[in-house]
Parts: sequence; structure tokens; C-alpha cells
Amino acid sequence: MDTAGLVHIQATHGHGEGIVESRVPFDSYYMSGGHLVSSTIAHKPVRLRKGEGSGLDIVTNSETLAEKPALSPKALTAMQRTAEEIEGAFGGKEMDIEGIVIGDQVYIVQARPLVAKKTDETFLY
Repeated sequence: MDTAGLVHIQATHGHGEGIVESRVPFDSYYMSGGHLVSSTIAHKPVRLRKGEGSGLDIVTNSETLAEKPALSPKALTAMQRTAEEIEGAFGGKEMDIEGIVIGDQVYIVQARPLVAKKTDETFLY
């Protein structure tokens, strides 16, 4: 699939550090123009959550949660719109954006231009 110009979103249940560190399975979505172009919904048997102290613990998901997509269609659209707004604020540069979703509301944790150009995608975790 040609991914030029698409927003690539990766999401999982629980703490997003699981995606960054490749510790948990995650869903992958490609969005364009407010529409889902392609998605891969992973079986997510575990998630990270805040543990005792400052660490993160791996916990087991119920089978229902393990099969559930990490994001709703409304959240996906909000994430794409947010990614495109941030990309525009940075002069159209490709961005690596990290955020959280509570309900269908997107909260950005950080955004930075991609250092090494691999594709023409914007990533939102």
C-alpha cells in the first residue's frame, strides 16, 4: 500500500509506552480525508498500566477487551484532524506525535518533527 500523504495511527489499550517500547500488541490505522483507508486490529491480551511507585505493570486484558479496537471511529477522526493541525503548525513537516485518548477526546503529550525520513506519513501514538 502506498502510504504517502496518509496519517498513520498506532493505538493500544493502557499506557502508550507499550507501543513505544514494543512491549504490547497494538492496532494500526491509516487515515485520509477523515476516512479510514486501512486498519489492522491486533489481539491485545495485555496492556501496560501505572504500577506501584513510578513503574508500569503488564496486566492481562479480558478477552472482550483483547479483541476490541483501541479507538472508536470518532476518536480516529479526531486524531487525524489533530495530527494534520499539528503538521500544519510545523510548516507541513512530517511529525511524530504522542497522545492519549479519553473517550473520544484527544490529548497531545508531545509532538516533534521526524528526524529520519522513512515514509511520507505522520505518526500518532
